[in-house]
Amino acid sequence: MNILKKIQYNAPVVLTFTFLSLAALLLDFATQGRSTQLLFCVYRSSPQDPLTYVRLFGHVLGHASVSHYMSNMMLFLLLGPMVEEKYGSLRTLAMILVTALVTGLVNIACFPNVALLGASGVVFMLIILSSMVRMEDGKIPLTMVLVVVLYLGQEIYNGVVAQDSISQLSHILGGVCGGAFGWVLNRRESAGTGGGQPSGGDSGSRRANWSASWATRRESRRTSRQARQEKKKEQSRPLDQNETDGVRWD
Repeated sequence: MNILKKIQYNAPVVLTFTFLSLAALLLDFATQGRSTQLLFCVYRSSPQDPLTYVRLFGHVLGHASVSHYMSNMMLFLLLGPMVEEKYGSLRTLAMILVTALVTGLVNIACFPNVALLGASGVVFMLIILSSMVRMEDGKIPLTMVLVVVLYLGQEIYNGVVAQDSISQLSHILGGVCGGAFGWVLNRRESAGTGGGQPSGGDSGSRRANWSASWATRRESRRTSRQARQEKKKEQSRPLDQNETDGVRWD
């Protein structure tokens, strides 16, 4: 029991996404694929069907097999916590949802007869975004260049040459989304830092900075008050015999 108490739910969005994907996979086995067809893969369907809009986001939770799930979740769990720690849980969730929406809409528009499922687009978004975590204003990290060349270049090549059931387009779109998110967030962070504002935008850090500043001002006032009191005591003290009329107290 002591060991369980030490386990920390360190990346809420990443871990919740992982467990939801596992639940979707188990539900797929239990319903022989019917749940995945209804909720966890995206394809062109009637706009009047409410589940159409659920599938636009839910398709990233669906996976075709255990190996498909494992290959995505290993990278997702490796990169996701770093991104969530850097940009916060709400931003991480928003980036996942936007990536899901973009890949889902493009698949409907370009491949109306093909169903798309899996978190590969989100994983590629994290791959590109994680390479930009320490990006400085006005500078392009070489790591990001190499990641773009190796990962997205490979997907473009496979999309042209390979004949398989893998959606290289969703990988490319996920990478593009990750690059766009990283560029915008890092520029915003640099602008906030340059303007003297906290870079992370976290309410807890702002409260901590305000509390520290208030404590410093309070300590400064207390020190000044003590100095004035000491000065009054010295001015009211009678002169000793060894003191002369030429002594002044500032």
